[in-house]
Formats: sequence, structure tokens, C-alpha cells
Amino acid sequence: MLPRGNRDAPGYAPLAAMHPLLYVGNELAASHAPAPGYFQSVVSTVPPLDAQLSRTPSLTTHRVYFLDEMGRESPAGEAYARSCILAGAEAVRAALALGKRTLVHCAYGQNRSTAICIAFAVLYQGWTAEEATAYVVRQNRLHRQYYGQHPCSNATFNRIVKELSDTHGRASGARLAGAPVAKKPRTSLLTSWLGIASLAAAPILRRHSMSAAGPVAAEGREASVLASSRSAGADAHADMPASGSLLPRGRSSLTVGRGMGA
Repeated sequence: MLPRGNRDAPGYAPLAAMHPLLYVGNELAASHAPAPGYFQSVVSTVPPLDAQLSRTPSLTTHRVYFLDEMGRESPAGEAYARSCILAGAEAVRAALALGKRTLVHCAYGQNRSTAICIAFAVLYQGWTAEEATAYVVRQNRLHRQYYGQHPCSNATFNRIVKELSDTHGRASGARLAGAPVAKKPRTSLLTSWLGIASLAAAPILRRHSMSAAGPVAAEGREASVLASSRSAGADAHADMPASGSLLPRGRSSLTVGRGMGA
């Protein structure tokens, strides 16, 4: 007789193709690691259980509690689930960027936790939702056996990650294990203005300089002005904040709670 999905142990599966340090599992997974402290970051959508099946919130480093209503989420419930999936994916990204072995878990390890891992792969690793979902399902079935095994079966969560994939688009470049997808640098208004201004000013400077000191001196002055403008534009761009973060900087942990999931 197979155990239920929230009672099989160790209860987790590696997701090494998404990231070598990423795992997804059930509510027992955090307490059934090979050694204490094996998982340096634990993203929980429900309270984790210890070996005696007691709730042990101290095993959690990032709490993102939300319900799995098996695809019957209300519009408000879907919106809340989406916010939690995004927050969980950002928590995963931040932990992995620090080189922490990371477990994402829910009760069974097959809907809420998998949605967070899929969102991470879509937003930061360049996967499509279809690729990520197929991989997670395969890893779940390869590494675990339990009664009621239906990984990624919540239609609402599947729709959320598919929308993220469609909106985000497939990131350019090969997916790199351990590195977020490179983002295009933002161009500030000041940088753009300086570039346009330097081009517009060049003919005027050329005429003025040629009349005053001849063509050789004019070329030197024009090059100096353009170089100065480009340097100012680069400095302005360097001062721009990095984009793409879904959470405020400096947060070492995340708490998003409405209630404890089943």
C-alpha cells in the first residue's frame, strides 16, 4: 500500500536541470534531508513537519502560505495564488544566487511547490511553461511513489505559469544553470537625451570650430565633445537601479500569509 503524498519520505525530488541546488517536495521533506541543515533555504507553502509529524515552523526560511483548491480557486483566490507563486519564485532566485541548497515544499509536493519552481524556471532560467511542467512531472514520478500522485494537476496554477510564460516570452540565450537570464540594460531618459543632443550639436560645433581654427582643430574639438557626452550618458546609466526584482532589496525572508494550506 503506497503512502499518501504528504507521508512518503524523504518526499522530495531534485530539479537539477533547472538548477543544481533546487529541490521540490512535500511537508516531510525538510525534516528528512540526508543531514541536518542540508537544505539551507526552505520555501514553505504550508508548515513543514518534523519526523514525529509535528508542525515545525523553525524549519522554514521563507513562508509563502496559500491554498491548493485543486483548480477551483475563486478569482480572488487565483489572484492571491499568483502573487504567492511570484513571491516564491523570487525567494528561490535569491537563495540560489547565494549558493544555498533550496527546497520548495507544499503538502504533497505536487501543485503549489511545483508551480513556484516552474515560475522560477520561466522567469529566471529561460524555460517555457510547457518544458518546465513536463520536467517537473517527470522528476516527481522518477523519484517518488505515493497514493494520489498527480503532479501539476491544478489547472489554475497551470494557467498562471502559462500566462507568465506567454507574457515573459522565452528569454534569449541558452539557459545557464545557476545564473538568472540576462536582462537588457535599461536606457535612462538622461542617457537618451545626451546621445541625441550630442548628434544634434555636432554640425554646429563643426562649423564654428572650422571658422575659428580650421578643419583639424574642429575635428579634435568635436571628438572631445562627443566623448564627453557619451561619458556622461554612461555615468547616468551606471547610476540606474537594476531591474527585474519582484521583492524589495534587502529582504532575507518572505512572509505572505492568508492561512495554512491543506
